[in-house]
Amino acid sequence: MCIRDRYQRRVRGRFFAMLQLPERIVFVVDLGEEPGEPGKWAADLNAVKQTIITYMHVKLNASPQHSFALCSLTQTAIWLQDFTSNPNVIANSLTNLLFGQGTIPRCDLGSVFDTIAQHGRLDESVPPSSITRALLIYARSDVIPEPVVDETCAWGVLKKHPGFVFDALFLHARANQSPKCQDVFNDLTSLVQQFPRPPHPGCPRNQYFLEVVRTNERRFYEKVCLLLAHSGQRDDQFNFTSSLEETPPTSE
Repeated sequence: MCIRDRYQRRVRGRFFAMLQLPERIVFVVDLGEEPGEPGKWAADLNAVKQTIITYMHVKLNASPQHSFALCSLTQTAIWLQDFTSNPNVIANSLTNLLFGQGTIPRCDLGSVFDTIAQHGRLDESVPPSSITRALLIYARSDVIPEPVVDETCAWGVLKKHPGFVFDALFLHARANQSPKCQDVFNDLTSLVQQFPRPPHPGCPRNQYFLEVVRTNERRFYEKVCLLLAHSGQRDDQFNFTSSLEETPPTSE
């Protein structure tokens, strides 16, 4: 057997081993409402809901073992739908998510982790047999979330759990319209996890913190595509590559 064949078999084996860990994805949808720009497309709540539906179908095409749950976020988080692999169940729950509360001046992110710890039924086996991923879609440009204190919420435990990962997508207004955008993003990116070193095979080893101006349609879908990557397989977000396999070593 040549070096290239041995390399490709090793890559395929590692790839399929990773696929054995299903993802349990909790969509945390912020219901904070902000005015759009007249005549421009915007990643508003309707666009977010439709994107989540498409996201689920793509993930299930990759593996039918993935499952999804749904939370809403106003001042605190509310668990709306338990885990299911039926995208129609989540789609029906999404229809109940509506604007109408106007500006929500307060956001308790710690409640997100408390809610997931209470309802998420995380896999406590070592190594885990599944990954629970919280995917926050935050949409308030001028509302800095309240500090998350490890000692007073479940984040202190979840951030060390080998089978849990927290990702965030921040949809915001232009910086010249909302000067607090950077402070909000800094707050989100402060929620850094402590992954085991080395990580368990197929388990998360990095987080994704992404941001986009809500009127930039192309960039919005580009960021969502990055979040489609399996959290146990993906590279660091700054080194993300679309290559399916590495260049094989050359024989000497």
